[in-house]
Amino acid sequence: MDRTEITIAGKADLPELCQLFNQARAEGDVFTSKHYTDSEFAQLITGEQVFVARLSGSVAGFAAVWLPDTFLHHLYVSPACQHMGVGTALLEHCLCEVGETLSLKCLVANITACQFYEKRGFVKRGKGLSPEGRYILYARTPFAAIRGLRE
Repeated sequence: MDRTEITIAGKADLPELCQLFNQARAEGDVFTSKHYTDSEFAQLITGEQVFVARLSGSVAGFAAVWLPDTFLHHLYVSPACQHMGVGTALLEHCLCEVGETLSLKCLVANITACQFYEKRGFVKRGKGLSPEGRYILYARTPFAAIRGLRE
């Protein structure tokens, strides 16, 4: 299996990231059916640090972090590249770049993603309601990270 290469996204990556974003959300079956244009997607990630994961040179996923709050706003993996370690590589890269304290929201209906984050040391810190549905607020602190490694 190829090693996942992670770089900072450039402007030229945005159309492909938008396409992956729309495809992953459509196939995930837990999100609203809105299709985002390139410009709408660019607005969603404005001001965020965006990392791109590539396998064999092709975009396999991306993560976007709002640095002032160390908040993981997006982490999406191409449906064709899921269960290949891409999401884990992106998450680990974010933790290395941002620090061990990271938070995120995950839709309750997205059971696979909730399990993914919990397995990696994220703990439930709250819940809420967004236009997309009910969500869980997760946080990962150095203590939670140690707990996650032991499970």
